Amino acid sequence: MLDYGAASKPRRVSLNLSQKFILGFLLLSLLLSGGVCLVGYQSIQAKYMDFYYRIALSAAQTAADLIEAETAERYLSSLTEDEDYAGAFHAMDVVKEYTGMQYLYLFYPSEEGYLYIYDARVEGEDPQDLCALGQIDAYPGTNDHLMRAFETGQPVEDILVSDSELGYVGTVFAPVLDAGGRSVALMGADVSMHEVQEELRAFLLKSLGLSVGTVFVLVFLYLVYLKRRVVDQIGKLTQSVNAYAQDSENLVYSDAQIHTGDEIEQLSNAFTHMAGQVESYMRNLEKVTAEKQRIATELDVATNIQMSVLPRLFPPFPERDDFDIYASIRPAKEVGGDFYDFYLLDQDHLLFTVSDVSGKGVPAALFMMIAKALLKNQALEGKPLGEVVSTASSQLCEGNEASMFVTSLVMLLDLKAHTLTCVNAGHNPPLIRRKGGQFAYVSMRRSLPMAAMEGVKYREFTLEFNPGDQIFLYTDGVTEALNPAQELYGEQRLLDALNALEDGEHMPVKRILDSVMEELDRYADGAPQADDITMLALRLRH
Repeated sequence: MLDYGAASKPRRVSLNLSQKFILGFLLLSLLLSGGVCLVGYQSIQAKYMDFYYRIALSAAQTAADLIEAETAERYLSSLTEDEDYAGAFHAMDVVKEYTGMQYLYLFYPSEEGYLYIYDARVEGEDPQDLCALGQIDAYPGTNDHLMRAFETGQPVEDILVSDSELGYVGTVFAPVLDAGGRSVALMGADVSMHEVQEELRAFLLKSLGLSVGTVFVLVFLYLVYLKRRVVDQIGKLTQSVNAYAQDSENLVYSDAQIHTGDEIEQLSNAFTHMAGQVESYMRNLEKVTAEKQRIATELDVATNIQMSVLPRLFPPFPERDDFDIYASIRPAKEVGGDFYDFYLLDQDHLLFTVSDVSGKGVPAALFMMIAKALLKNQALEGKPLGEVVSTASSQLCEGNEASMFVTSLVMLLDLKAHTLTCVNAGHNPPLIRRKGGQFAYVSMRRSLPMAAMEGVKYREFTLEFNPGDQIFLYTDGVTEALNPAQELYGEQRLLDALNALEDGEHMPVKRILDSVMEELDRYADGAPQADDITMLALRLRH
C-alpha cells in the first residue's frame, strides 16, 4: 500500500553556505546603512535641536531677567489687570517679536496647570488667541521639568510638546527670581519645530540612498579584513580570559600571545597586566578587610566602654520616691563627646549634669570621660558648685594641646530645701515646667565653656524647685538636628514639642524623653544625624 501521506510531505528548503553568506551580507549591509543614516540623523537632529533650544533659552532667560519679581508676585496675588498691566510686561512683547518665539508666557506652576500671569503679544496678533491673567491651562504632559526649574531656580530646556492646539514645539522654562534667589514664577518660551522636522526628513532620505550603496561595497571588503585581523585574534584572547576566569582558585593567566601591533595587542597586554593587578589586589584586600574588622571591633569595644561609664540603670535610686530622673544619649558616630551624669552627694543633695565636648569621634570621647571624672571627683569633695566647675575646668586646661573644650550645665538639687543651684559653662539653656504650668526656657547667663581658658571662675545661681516642678536638659544635637532641607530643628520647636505632650505634667520623665526623640526622628525624616543627641529630665515629686 502506498504511503500518500509520506509522499505529499513538503521538502524543507535548505540554503548552502554561499547563499547564507550572501543573504547575511545583504542583511548586514542594510542594517549598517540604516545605522549610519540613523546616527547621522540623530547627530543633525541634536545640533538643530540644540540651536533652536539655545534661541528659546536665550529668549526665556532674557525675558525673565527683565521682569521684576515683585511685579509678578503682585499680579499673581491679585489676578486683576490694571492700567499698568501691559506696560509692566512690555519687555516680554519686545523679546517675543525680536526672537521669533511662537509663544512667550509668564506663569505660576499650580497643581491644576499653568496659572498665567502674562502672555506676550506682538502687533497684528489676535488678542483672543492669548491667555488672560488668571487663566489656567492643563499641562500637556508631565510637569516634572517645569517643577524642577521652579524648585531649583535653574532653567530647563529639554521638553518637546506635540498636540493639536500647540503644534510641535520645543519648550524651555526659566525662573523669575526675587532678590533672595527664590523662584516666584516661570517664563516659558515655545519655539516651533516643524521646520526642523522637514529638514531632517529630507536629510534622512538623501543619506539613506547614498549610504546603502557605499556601505554595501565597503562592508564586504572590511568583513574579510576583520575576520583575519580582529575576529580570530579576539577569539584567542577570549579563550585565555575564559580559562583565567574559570580558574577561580589559582587565578593563573596564560598570555594569548597576540602580536598585531594595534589596539587588540594593547588589549591583550592590558589583560595580562590586569591579571597581575588582580592577584595583588586580592592579597591587599585580605589585609584591608582584616584591618577594618579589627578597627570595627575596637570601636565596638570603645562604644561599650563609653556607655558603661554613664548611668544606665533606671530607675537609678529605686528606694527614693521623692524625685524621678531619666537620661538618654544617641551618639552621631560609634563614640561621641556628649555625656550626662547624676549621683547623690548625700541623702539631701542630687547633682546632675549634661555636657558636650567639642569635636566628634574617639578624641571627643576620651576628653568626655576625663571631664566627667574630674567633675565627679570635685563634687564628691563637698566643694561649692562654682568651685567644682572652676577646678575641673583648670585641670582640663592642663596639657590640652588639642584646644578642646566642654560646654556643661551642672546642677545641684537640694531635696530638702527645694532649691536648684546651677552653673552654666557655655551650654544651652534648660527648660523648666512649674507645677500646673508649661515648659519655659530658663534665662541664665552663660560663662565660658570648661577648658576654654585658664583661671576662669564660674558663678553659681540658685532657683526654687518645688514639688511638681520639672526640668529638661539637652545638648545642641537636639536643637541643631537637620531635616532633608538642611533646616535646624530649633529651640522653639523643642519648646512646642514639650508643651504639646498630653498630660506631660504627670507623664513619666522617660516617656517625655522618648516623645522628644520620636519628634526629632519625624523631623529628620531620614536625614543623617549630624551631632550627638543627649537629654535629661527630672521631676520633683509631691
